Amino acid sequence: MVHFLILQPLSESLLLWLALVYRCSSPLPETQTPLLSLLSMSLTSVELNYLVWRYLQESGFELAAYAFERNSKCLDYAHPLNRAVDMLQPGCLPNLVQKGILYALLEESVVDKLKALTLVEAVLSDQKAQEEARVKLQQTEPKKILNGSAPAETEGSVDSNSASADGDEMDVEETQDISFSTSILSSPVRCLPSLVAAWHPSTAVIALGSNDLTAVIHALNSSGIAESVTLNHPPVLDGETSLPNPISMVSWDPQGTMVVTSGINGELRAWSPDGRLKNVANSMSDLDHTAGALNSLLWNHRGLLAFTIDVNNTFRLWDGTTLSFIQEVRDTEPGPADICGCWLGDKKFALSTGKNTIKIYSVGLSGNAEDMTVVCVGQLGGHSNPITNLCFSATSRLLASLSDTDYSIKVWNSQSSQDALELNIVAEKVPDLHYHTSPVIGLHWLNRPGDVQGIELLSISMDGAVNIWDAFTGDLLVSANVFQNPDNFAFETEQEPELLTKNSLIFATAISPNGKFLAIGDDSGNVSIWDVLVSRYVNTKDLLRCVAVFPTPDKEAGICELVWDHSGKYLTACYQGTESAILEWLQT
Repeated sequence: MVHFLILQPLSESLLLWLALVYRCSSPLPETQTPLLSLLSMSLTSVELNYLVWRYLQESGFELAAYAFERNSKCLDYAHPLNRAVDMLQPGCLPNLVQKGILYALLEESVVDKLKALTLVEAVLSDQKAQEEARVKLQQTEPKKILNGSAPAETEGSVDSNSASADGDEMDVEETQDISFSTSILSSPVRCLPSLVAAWHPSTAVIALGSNDLTAVIHALNSSGIAESVTLNHPPVLDGETSLPNPISMVSWDPQGTMVVTSGINGELRAWSPDGRLKNVANSMSDLDHTAGALNSLLWNHRGLLAFTIDVNNTFRLWDGTTLSFIQEVRDTEPGPADICGCWLGDKKFALSTGKNTIKIYSVGLSGNAEDMTVVCVGQLGGHSNPITNLCFSATSRLLASLSDTDYSIKVWNSQSSQDALELNIVAEKVPDLHYHTSPVIGLHWLNRPGDVQGIELLSISMDGAVNIWDAFTGDLLVSANVFQNPDNFAFETEQEPELLTKNSLIFATAISPNGKFLAIGDDSGNVSIWDVLVSRYVNTKDLLRCVAVFPTPDKEAGICELVWDHSGKYLTACYQGTESAILEWLQT
């Protein structure tokens, strides 16, 4: 069993471990033979201390691990000749504790000592109660699509306990087969052609990056753009030649106090919302003194830390408040694909590797309070081919990974008894379901306000296949192709626009903040908005409702990116070859 996040409290694990060790070593009546006597088994105090120390590190308790090691000297166990250290996987201590529970249960079935196993009984009883609660909850959810169809469900039925966190109950009509209409979006706010865009986290302010050395900040009001500020970048010099420096990355920090832009030379520039330059950070590598364009800039939840990954697969950690460099990590065995990453918490993140695995890193203090260091605390088996996407659900604590070579999707669960749940297994293809057989453009968790589970995973491939998976069971909740079914559209006017065709390709996707709508940009530059609320697809199959479209007037223009604002009111479509568009979306 693979664990990338350990959520069980330390005290409970140790108490359970010590109780099992004491139980196994207690004397038995002469008429009873313990199972332990059939095996030669030992665990020294040094080995136990080392496992506890590893557990503390994996759980993010760096200071506790440091203090424990200073007193126990458990690192003496990790000498170079000890092969057992390399064999210890992340989560080894909880794994052994769980096996101890199974041993106690097996011993109980052979010899009648049920009354002595009070702690184990309590743990197993708690697990049984949780499983019964989960089964009851699943019975109240919409029926899943199996073999391309969904069983009929009583019309208008609704779970009275499925109220959202803010007290609002789900409308009865949301569980029915709902009629819909497809509207035409027009009169957008126009701005200069752009490659990338990012909305301010709390206001109607957007930053866009163009290919002419500039980025721009637009503040919107009810009538359009109220105010604009231009952010200038210098050209890239190659000797005496001046090269283009398109702005390839724009990102707001989670607090909205600064926006960071970067061009193809990888130089980071931090700006205040009013356009004042706050800091310039050089992303040149310490190892070979090279710099490259950034593939991504990702902030942790509070914005105190951020990391970048460039085209040379170099990872760098930054102070999120000052944009000061902290540490560089480079994959020692690079592969053919770019590495990718995501945050797992405020101090933990995951990175793919050249060996098609996933490494889990932790950020901790090293000596002084001002010194931070990045330490690898675990590794997941990964895929058979290069990993191209990682995304984490803060609600369900599940990590999803994707490989575009074989279109395989895996979901990693620290509480599961298997390594990973595999999705999109074409070898087990079920008729009438739209498995991904082309590059997967989007992989998104449908986390909605008030959703205590967060287990719905949305995947979209270039050929138009859209699937929504139950990330715990692997079942398909919705499976459709946006290009193949004319029932996906219901235009109110007689003149239907020339939109998606069977030969169209998806180039960009984005999920609205409330998790209800999917925006798609195709190879003709058209933008369409789709209803992806699972509870609206109880009695349907092979259908995904298109609720709005924006047909671009310039079919030769290329769509680069789609970005929702924080409220879900505005959707930005970045174009090259024509003006970018800011669309207003009034549904919530």
